[in-house]
Amino acid sequence: MIKEEISDIFYYENPKALLANGFEDAFIGIAHISNHGLACYDYEKCIWILEHRDKKTREEAETFIQNTYRGKNAPIFVTLNEKQLDCPDECGMFRNFS
Repeated sequence: MIKEEISDIFYYENPKALLANGFEDAFIGIAHISNHGLACYDYEKCIWILEHRDKKTREEAETFIQNTYRGKNAPIFVTLNEKQLDCPDECGMFRNFS
């Protein structure tokens, strides 16, 4: 999904929702909290992006996410159940959890 498509989703849902720029490939949907939608991202995929795109260590990547996105309209980062992930190795964006 591209940034413009994600922005369009939130135009009516919650125009104040903050998006995690550069993590469009990790966007998984909308989290509905207190009657307004927040952008929801795959935590592990965001970590992977930071490790490979920005050459951060895992610890640096985790610290970046924890310290960058805060506040009422901040995005939510979700750790998906490993057994639910179904992606071939060639997609290049997921860790192999099997």
